[in-house]
Amino acid sequence: MRFLRLTILILVFALAFPAALSSQAQESPIEDAECLFEVPEGITAECGYLSVPESRSGRSNATIRLYFARIASTGDDPSSYPVIYLSGGPGGNGVEFPDWAGVILAYTDLILLDQRGTGYSEPSLNCIELELGDKDELEATQACRDRLASEGIDLAAYNTVENAADLDDLRVALGIEQWTLYGISYGTRLALEALRQTPEALRSVVIDAVYPPNVFAYEEQGPNTVKQFKVLFDGCAKDAACNAAFPNLEQAFYTLVAELDAEPAEYTVTDPESGEDIENTLDGGQLVDILFQAMYDTERIPSLPKALWLAINGDYAEAVALITGGDEEDEDEGNNRRQRRADDVEEDLSDSEGMNLSVDCAEEGAFINMERVTAALRGAPEAIVGKLISDVERITEQCKIWNVPALPASFKEAVRSGVPVLVLNGEYDPITPPAWGDLAAETLSSGYSFTFPGVGHGAAATSPCADSIIAAFLDDPDSEPDGACIADLAPPRFVTD
Repeated sequence: MRFLRLTILILVFALAFPAALSSQAQESPIEDAECLFEVPEGITAECGYLSVPESRSGRSNATIRLYFARIASTGDDPSSYPVIYLSGGPGGNGVEFPDWAGVILAYTDLILLDQRGTGYSEPSLNCIELELGDKDELEATQACRDRLASEGIDLAAYNTVENAADLDDLRVALGIEQWTLYGISYGTRLALEALRQTPEALRSVVIDAVYPPNVFAYEEQGPNTVKQFKVLFDGCAKDAACNAAFPNLEQAFYTLVAELDAEPAEYTVTDPESGEDIENTLDGGQLVDILFQAMYDTERIPSLPKALWLAINGDYAEAVALITGGDEEDEDEGNNRRQRRADDVEEDLSDSEGMNLSVDCAEEGAFINMERVTAALRGAPEAIVGKLISDVERITEQCKIWNVPALPASFKEAVRSGVPVLVLNGEYDPITPPAWGDLAAETLSSGYSFTFPGVGHGAAATSPCADSIIAAFLDDPDSEPDGACIADLAPPRFVTD
């Protein structure tokens, strides 16, 4: 393996200069490891752990290990500038072969990383207490915090600033002079922080579904939800067939939300494995949540007006199945479940709840102003205002329990840079709306921003057009890629039958 060959070379060199280099050889920060994910046939991957300080601020003297993989390019003449993928969340695992990897591997090597606290990195901040669902959410949050603190983990060290420093340690350890960052969702915030810390290390940056530091995410989440729902309702209203099949959809939806909050509906679904009937209830807040989550997925968007119309007409089981794609638990960017420990508890390592709380509470929760939250929702549909406010109140309660200090206010400043940056937005994205991508691009003098119609959370692999823009940028980041193909992209083809 490549890392093993590197170690051998260091040792050979150390024999000639033992006094000077023996300590460096012993302190190599990289350790080879088994690749713990499924590597497709014909793909070559090497995996390892990188040792880094848990805290660079002096809060902790501990060392942690970050799991990573390097996947070799499939191209005939690969670029010497590899791409490192920065996953979302915060808390999402990164070492898994992505379905959009082909566009990258045709150009260069792809590096995957389980960020600190996530996936197979050690320690894991995964909260099995929150996954089991057998406790109240706040009680489970406290139980997880108590357990991680008892293990000596400094929860305040798990944030975007430390994450970005980890990236550069990995780059140096791998002997890479410059690379390209490819961030999706939270990974875009991490990419922007790396752009702020080490611009000289970056040939270029791709940020897709942009989450810039200079937003107040929880204060803006409510208004953004209303705006993005309106994108869906307006899209249907502008489509003659959709509007005819589902007239006045927006008004009917908010009326239904209010009715379900007053009296939740009961409906029955059949378990596909056991064949047993399962009784469920649906209130207005739950309907808002599953619609919000469904808008992440570009493939589900065309079916959403029909699904809402089914619910409006009382067919809740069919409506929920259509909105969720048949999996009510599939509420984020994928449920990639993997078992990490050889015991009787299966953990979901695709989402580290503890890392999510450490990042969100230090970077967003600490800055929440409930007066601004309420003021921002003036004029919003009354049916969902209470739910949107309670969502923010819940995260503030969790952050009180998690009890990590806020990052300095300077972290919330816009990132300014002349490094080439490709900014990708999805028109229907409910969580990182196009306005956030435009905001980030304002202070990137070599930023190129593209919004894709009909797309949800993440533009990569949603169309040949998106892939061609990404490929052109990777090949020549100093020139604006040709985005003319966007004009040929059709709006969602809404399902009406």
